[in-house]
Amino acid sequence: MVTLKEMIKDIKTSESFRETTKETEDTEQNFEQIDCVLQENLEKLKEQKEIVLQNISDIRIEINKRLDDMQQILTNELSNSVDQESIKIKVIMKKVEEKKLRVKEARTILDQLRKNASDLQTYFSMRQIASDINKIESYLQSIVEDDSLDKLKFDFTVDEKINSILRIDHTQVQAFGCIQVLKSRSNISLVRHKDLQAQLVGKPCKTSANDVNVMKVKPTCDFEVDARMLSGFCMLKDGKLLFCNFEKDKLILTDSEGKLLFEICMKPAEVSDVTYIDDSYVAVSS
Repeated sequence: MVTLKEMIKDIKTSESFRETTKETEDTEQNFEQIDCVLQENLEKLKEQKEIVLQNISDIRIEINKRLDDMQQILTNELSNSVDQESIKIKVIMKKVEEKKLRVKEARTILDQLRKNASDLQTYFSMRQIASDINKIESYLQSIVEDDSLDKLKFDFTVDEKINSILRIDHTQVQAFGCIQVLKSRSNISLVRHKDLQAQLVGKPCKTSANDVNVMKVKPTCDFEVDARMLSGFCMLKDGKLLFCNFEKDKLILTDSEGKLLFEICMKPAEVSDVTYIDDSYVAVSS
């Protein structure tokens, strides 16, 4: 059984504290992305409104004055659609802003904990912050997956009878056209440190026969990794080493001297070996 004293030992320099800080930073970046998308949607609404209104005006010039009433109805419909969609976006923006403030508060608390709090205070406060950040991330993921961030476009369709309005009885034309709100998925992709676990930038070192002749033997390093639990490894371009811990199902990254940089939990997946694929990815086999 692990004691509380052991759990909070070096908590401020622990991987959990660094991970929570990183997730907080990622969430702040996600807010910036979502703010841009929502603001762009508001601007597009205005642009699309002007485009549709111009189309209506261009057609209106070519037809009889008796279309005034239908034009007004269609204009009102367009304005109502814009108003309704704008309200929806503003509601989301308000919620996003509230949650963004909570993340900023969490970031401030983390800084204060690092400077002033005891390890025990840091431990319990960090757990609460991590829980809050996870909830906020779930909310952000939910508005990405539903239609909240869909791009909006108004589709204006002219009634086929409009072109021949001067040659037919006006009672046959029931509408000037119709307004439809067309949505397309935004290309936003939330930044989540946990989802990028296997995407480590790096290449294996490439050496030639000539390189071998000039290599110098370095003194043996003390690696901060339990070799009894390792099943595979690969070397990255900058000399860092990536190990597979088959017992705990995690990846371990160290510098060229064997100093632990960070660990990545791969559960529920099992890890057996790791190998380089390209400039941005490594592959983990189970």
